[in-house]
Order: sequence, then structure tokens, then C-alpha cells
Amino acid sequence: MCAHAIHCVVFVARPRHLLFHNSLKLFGTRTNDVSFYSSPHHHQTPTTQLNPPTMTEVKYEDLQGDGSLNSDFEQIPINIFPTPALGKLVVINSDTSLIEAVETLSKYNILAAPLRDVSQPDDAGWTDKYLGLFDMSKAVLAMLDVLKPGGKEPTDLLEEARACVALQKMTAGDLAKTNKLDPFVPVDQDSGTLLDPMLLCGIHGVRRVPVVKTPGGDMVNIITQSALIQTVSENLDRFVAVADTTIKANNLGTAAPKVFSVTTDDPLAKAFELIRKHDVSAVPVVDETGAIKGNVSARDVRLVIPSSKVYKLLHLPVRNYLDVVTQKDNSAICCTPDNTLGEVILKMVVSRIHRVYVVDEDQKPIRVLSMSNVLARFVKEPEGYFHDYFG
Repeated sequence: MCAHAIHCVVFVARPRHLLFHNSLKLFGTRTNDVSFYSSPHHHQTPTTQLNPPTMTEVKYEDLQGDGSLNSDFEQIPINIFPTPALGKLVVINSDTSLIEAVETLSKYNILAAPLRDVSQPDDAGWTDKYLGLFDMSKAVLAMLDVLKPGGKEPTDLLEEARACVALQKMTAGDLAKTNKLDPFVPVDQDSGTLLDPMLLCGIHGVRRVPVVKTPGGDMVNIITQSALIQTVSENLDRFVAVADTTIKANNLGTAAPKVFSVTTDDPLAKAFELIRKHDVSAVPVVDETGAIKGNVSARDVRLVIPSSKVYKLLHLPVRNYLDVVTQKDNSAICCTPDNTLGEVILKMVVSRIHRVYVVDEDQKPIRVLSMSNVLARFVKEPEGYFHDYFG
């Protein structure tokens, strides 16, 4: 068995597949292809610069670990993650109609897909070839913004969209012009290590990391924050120095900048609007005292596509929606400042939810812990690792 073996549990497609690794092969030699990045041993400056996502709750640079675990992650090759069960990844072309793109993601029950810039040739660099990750929730919110169904009772979103001239003309590429999409930041399949997505998803807040073959190869996988959290959760006994520390000890137990929330009496549309306006993944639902009662996330936004029943609840109180939809995603998963990082990770894994609310003694949310916040505590970005890629 490899001395640095890490058990890897990865969710890569629906149906989800489970994979355990007891022994791992060494990663290969780094290449000089500048259209993707690799570790600093042979690091090249990419052709495009990307700004890290805006943090509305916690600053990533304040949440890094001490770097003591970096070597554990750096010795694990990125190709431990299995490729999608369907054999290929869904890619959305920029000239595809916005409606068709949403229908495609809904059909395959996925939240995001790489957005291919059709104006770029096949031999273009990866960061030129892809505009970012086409996000289902942002696309639906854009459609709702155009339709503005406030004056009339909603019936069926897709039917209304197909009848709307403005939406008929919109393409998937138009979404990239008006919305901040997740960046396309690929890692090489043969030379990348687990440290790469840990740093990208933890320190820089990237939600999904494409894995590519270079030079000139195909995109073979996409690693999500959820997959990384799963992997860490299966190896908490290796990371006790970090996992056993409390939220408070990690400076995450005190009130953060404003936590956006809605009350049980607010319309569901207000929750969706806060998610869109502030680019957050979810908002807590609170009662008249401010105590947390539920959760509305970006995943809920996509439910208005397959379910006209949910769409019709758009302008009714959030409590109606929470009564109808009983998925775990709508439970507000909470912790206190005295919970450990390991306990928070297990809550995320068991509930399959992307954030945990830190609450006070009155059950009032005081800050949000995202998967990025948690992952960042297990790694530290070496100086110059990404050069000016995130300039």
C-alpha cells in the first residue's frame, strides 16, 4: 500500500458511483502547455488572468491552513477520480439557445457544464476555448428576470420562455456577458495532483475544476467541491490536527458580514432574487425572531423547470415552498462555534448540502460556512504557485 494512500469517495454523475483507493500510482512529469496550470515545479503563466470570486461572507486569504498537509495532497495524482459513468461530459456551445441549454442541463440533472466559445478554433488554448461554466441556476434566474411574472400567476416557465421573443433570441453565450460565470480553470489529468483542486476550490472559491488531457486532448472529468469534501471526510483520521479544531478556533465562530436571509412570510421570489443579486449559494429562512427555520439554495432555483407546481409558488410565502418541498437541501444544517471542522464536514456529507450555518444560542444565523471555507483550512497556497493567474 502506498504510504500516502488516501481513500477517495467521488460523486461524479447520476447515478452516483463510489470508489475507494487503497494504493495510488505516482503522478507523471509536468508539461509546458500554458493553456492549463500545474504545480510550481514547471509552472507556466496562463494566457488569461482570472479574478477570484468575490467573497460575501468570509475572506479566503484569512482562512488558509498552515501548509503542513500540502504534501499529503500533492502526492496524490488527480487521476484517482473516476471519469463520468456516461462516458463523456456535457458541453454547452455558446450559440445554443438559452432555453435549449437549460433544457439540456435539466434533462441530465446537472447543475453546470463547460461553455464552449464557438468562435474559437479547436486548437485554441483551454482558457480561450471555454467562456466558463454555464450555470443552471443563473440561467433560470436570468429567464425569470426577463419574464418578470409578478403581475400574473406563473404557470410553466419553459412554456412562457418559448413564447417570449427576448428569450427566443438569447443564447447561452449571452449569459456569460451578463452574469459572472464560474471560471474554466483546468488541471492536466496526468500531471495534476489533489493539491491543485484543493487550492482552487478552497483558497480561490472555484466550484468545479475541469480535468483535461494535454496537449490537444479532451476534457475528461470535472472535480467538484463536493467530491473533495467527500475525499477529506474519508480521511479525517489522517487530518486530525485540523479536523479536531473548533469553528471558534478557526476564527469562524463570530459574526461575519451580513448574512442575507428571508422570513417565512417573504415570497419565494425574494429568496431567488437575493441569491442572484448577491451571488450567494443559498439564503437561510428565519422566523419573526430571527431564528433559522429552513434554507433556500441555488439548487432550488432549478426546480422551477421540471415542476410547474414549484414555479406557481414563486410569489407565495416561503413557508408554502418549504411545506411542499421536503428535500434535505431545504433543511437548514447548523453548527455552533464549538463544533469541530470534522463535525461540519460530516454534516455536509450526510446532508449532501454545500453550506452550514453557524448559529448562536438563540438559533440565529451569524455566518455561513461554505465548502470552500472548510477546504481552505486544510491547505495553504505556496508563494507563486499560480503566479498571476488570479491577478
